[in-house]
Amino acid sequence: MRVHVVFPVAPPRINGIGDHSAVIAIGLGARGHQVTLVSSESAAPISGIGSRVAWHGQGDHSLSRLIDVIVADAPDAVVLQFEQFAYGARGFNPRLAWLPRELRRRGYRGQFVLFAHESYATPAGTLGSVVMWAYQRAQFRRLVSLSDSCVFTSDEWARRARGLAPRGCVVPVFSNIPVAPRGVDRSEFGLASSDVLLAVFGGLDAERAEWLRQATSGAVAADIAAVYVGRHRSLAQRALAPLGSERVRFLEGLAPEEVGRVLASADLALAPFPRSGVDPRRSSVAAFLANGVPVVTTIGPSSGSTYQSAWSAGAIAASDANAGASEYASRVVQLIGDRSARTSVGERGAQYYEAHMSPRNTVDMLDRILRDGPLGERARSVKGRVR
Repeated sequence: MRVHVVFPVAPPRINGIGDHSAVIAIGLGARGHQVTLVSSESAAPISGIGSRVAWHGQGDHSLSRLIDVIVADAPDAVVLQFEQFAYGARGFNPRLAWLPRELRRRGYRGQFVLFAHESYATPAGTLGSVVMWAYQRAQFRRLVSLSDSCVFTSDEWARRARGLAPRGCVVPVFSNIPVAPRGVDRSEFGLASSDVLLAVFGGLDAERAEWLRQATSGAVAADIAAVYVGRHRSLAQRALAPLGSERVRFLEGLAPEEVGRVLASADLALAPFPRSGVDPRRSSVAAFLANGVPVVTTIGPSSGSTYQSAWSAGAIAASDANAGASEYASRVVQLIGDRSARTSVGERGAQYYEAHMSPRNTVDMLDRILRDGPLGERARSVKGRVR
């Protein structure tokens, strides 16, 4: 089949969904599909994958060239990688919601697959956030209702689309960090090999930093060190301050391969998500699992079946996201002191990732969806109206 994978950003620009697009394009190509990555003019060529330009530079949100490309090429299927802010300022692009219908009116008869990496923002109590929620919600639901099939990265997104997408499935986000061999020499990061190395990766906010601070306060010992990989250095400094500045390293701007080496050198990953719990979109947690690093996280309403099952299988260590920072800190201290438990969680985590969260699983699911073909107008008409 001829498949167009669509997203405005592609490697070498750093973007998680851009990386995701390249990986699924390569995976579908390996399964015999003729794949074209439709992106911006800055996209680097990928061996065996076609390339088409639909956007010119950052800030270009026009869909006209994208529509022209799809109509002219007439692929058997289009996979639209969906993230609200990628297609319009503050997530607003009135034309996007009607894209599948506009393509059909222009004569396109292939399958339209919506790969939803998010749905819509939750109102924060301000007028602006309520307005943004209203138009993002309408845009998301309209796109779902007009698509032939939908793939969601979260159980919550699937629930929000209930009744609108008869052909839908949930697949967790896989890691976009290359797997490195365990036992990387830590001296290249300025850390002693004898230390129990804690790792924190990705974005932080004030609440997460406070949970980490309490966890590291209870973990103070001569043989504990930590590394933070990410761009929120000031929050990370506050979070890891109890360990002492001489035992903490802050790294940012690393290439994905370098990040993989740092993660693979860690003994324990700290990834608390207060109240909501870890959810399947957290590629930072997926990266730890893929690299066999035991993870201490939190389980809550957003965790869904992916991480609930991982917890039950012993593939992650976790506390209740609503039980507070002290319970999370106790779980961290317990794992720091139990090397055997860390080893078990790390090994099970890597096995769970390979079986349920790897790129292969996502590509297999997409391959099955694509081979089902488009719904057809009659089947599409029974999906119900957007409410």
